[in-house]
Amino acid sequence: MMLSLLYHIPFSSRMRTYYRYVRKLFSRALNEPLPPHNIAMGFALGLAFGLGPTFGFQIIPYLIVALKFGYSKIAGILLIFVTNPITLVPIYVFELIVGDILLGNWIDIDIAAFREALAQSITAFSFSDLIALGRDTIIAFVIGSLFCAIVAGTATYFLSYVIIVRWKNRRRRKVGWWTKRRALKRQKLKKNLSSLNNKVSTKGDLPQ
Repeated sequence: MMLSLLYHIPFSSRMRTYYRYVRKLFSRALNEPLPPHNIAMGFALGLAFGLGPTFGFQIIPYLIVALKFGYSKIAGILLIFVTNPITLVPIYVFELIVGDILLGNWIDIDIAAFREALAQSITAFSFSDLIALGRDTIIAFVIGSLFCAIVAGTATYFLSYVIIVRWKNRRRRKVGWWTKRRALKRQKLKKNLSSLNNKVSTKGDLPQ
């Protein structure tokens, strides 16, 4: 339902193309011939890796885990990109604040400096500016990001599992309905052909 509502938002043509592509990938992930648990774990771990403190290095570790345990690769890669050059800064700043709260607010963090260091890291693909912020800030960020990854990943697993089970049951009922309908059509056609053959045979048996 939410995807249908989003489709009517006046996006640019490029955004619409991107949205259709993502929607197609979500549909492929939901329809993969895997148990619901494996697909749900793909979504959950993908989001967890995406929110973790490993920006730029999430895909390879995730693929190793997915191949090892048979989880959905499409589902995971979709949610890994929840952190991208557009969303990275606000998400990581939020995780830094969460980490600071979990540590009891004992770190005097400079959010503006952290935000600027993140922007520099994205531009130069270097973590030297982040490391220069000091060990305490890095610890707060790592703890906050791991906490958010675990909480969000766990919630995503249970939510996506329910959605996947319902989706597969719905498709199974739909496929069953179409199969039954085709069988009835074949049966009706066979009956009509049989009736037609009987009529032809009856006419052929009439005396000349």
